[in-house]
Amino acid sequence: MPRLIPFKKKSTPRAPVTGTTYEAQGNVSPTQTAASLGELGSQAVTKIRDPVPILGNPFQAAQTYTKMARADASVRISLRAGKAPVLGADYYFEPCDDSPEAQLNKDFCDYALFRGMTTPFLKTMEQILRMYENGWSLFEPVWEMREWTPLNKIEGVQLNRRKYTLLRKLAVRPVSTIGKVNYDDNGGPKEFEHRAMRANGDVDDVIIPIEKAIVFTFDQDGGDITGNSILRSAYQHWYYKDHLYKIDAIQKERHGIGIPEVVLQPGYSSVDKNIADEIASNLRTNEKAFVVRSTMMTIGFIELGVHPVDVMGSAQHHDGMIMKNIMVQFLNMGLGDTSGGRATGATAMDMFLKSMRYIAQTICDAFNMYLVPQMISYNFKNDKFPELRVKNIGETKDLQMWASAISNLVKQGAIQADDEFEQWVRANVDAPKRQASFTDPNKVAIEKAKASGFGNGSKPPTGTPQGNQGGGKNDGSGYVGKSPSSAE
Repeated sequence: MPRLIPFKKKSTPRAPVTGTTYEAQGNVSPTQTAASLGELGSQAVTKIRDPVPILGNPFQAAQTYTKMARADASVRISLRAGKAPVLGADYYFEPCDDSPEAQLNKDFCDYALFRGMTTPFLKTMEQILRMYENGWSLFEPVWEMREWTPLNKIEGVQLNRRKYTLLRKLAVRPVSTIGKVNYDDNGGPKEFEHRAMRANGDVDDVIIPIEKAIVFTFDQDGGDITGNSILRSAYQHWYYKDHLYKIDAIQKERHGIGIPEVVLQPGYSSVDKNIADEIASNLRTNEKAFVVRSTMMTIGFIELGVHPVDVMGSAQHHDGMIMKNIMVQFLNMGLGDTSGGRATGATAMDMFLKSMRYIAQTICDAFNMYLVPQMISYNFKNDKFPELRVKNIGETKDLQMWASAISNLVKQGAIQADDEFEQWVRANVDAPKRQASFTDPNKVAIEKAKASGFGNGSKPPTGTPQGNQGGGKNDGSGYVGKSPSSAE
């Protein structure tokens, strides 16, 4: 008999309880509109059975999508192309503020996710992206007590080596082992019925609550957490392409050397007829092919009056549509696809990378929502949660356009390039913050000019911006002529 393994729910780390008795005071009291605070409706959707019978059952659909990915080169390369930008991106943690506690939390999460698990992070990402084929992927975080000490020195924080509750791995739970997803009255996922296969061959029915799971969903519809496979819209083209290849093989096998023709001469016997039948049915083309005939028959091949159907042209169309399904049709250019040139391909690639950036961001959002708060709350008495970020997925073109716009605004004087603006620019281009020890030489020169009384008849020190010394007016700041920001 299968063993039912329960799990005890824990409190939500994203909603820490501090014991405060203060309540927010607004214009309208929540007690007067109590009905509007709760959830009345449901996000559950009515599941419409797939019109294709082989895709109507989730297990059969998973088998079909696996067959498509393993047997068809276009499907496989499209999936790999769709996953490559997400897998090749740079993932990093960003602290929520500049406090020492936030920096410590960031270093902890950085180690726990990227270097502390028993499974490499990229291998975990590969399993996450199985949501392309299956529509969703399910993981169960596994924790363990382990020693850790920060590598970086953080001012104001005592960095002693101690035991922490660290992430051992994100254990994948294949969707083929999920018997059912149970939802609550409002359509939200509540628990998963998992068939856990043990080493001795036994199968345990395990209930995995949503609190102990992380779900990554592709193309979610309402509260249906199982999503939709990216291959569903490519199934029709794969189906026709698969059958067109069979037709082409039959056509080439049948008509590659033509249709054999045996003409019997008048006065043939039944023996001649039997020999002719045998010769025609066994006529093949190879290096040892030959025919021995009598004078009672002539052998030839019937020429087709029309050209065979160009099934490969149709197959190529469906091949391109399979790639277009994942927005990688630019990979098919130059291989018979005349739908566009270099500019069209560049535009298609730009849109493709933007869509992949969206996929990577949804993965980061799931980590930030359901995993990072647990890692911090299990080990630190604060709620300074760092955020998992991603970069280097097609931002180059956007960054060039953005930098050009900023440059024009600064040159036209619409924006003043002050310290705050510089820090904002650095943050947007993902550059390091300017250190406090950095000294601007222009500011140093201006301070020297002020200290020496420049503008009151004294000679400016060496290295001081000269400005407009001829007829400049002293504005009381000790600087004569043009302002330092406009000096060239």
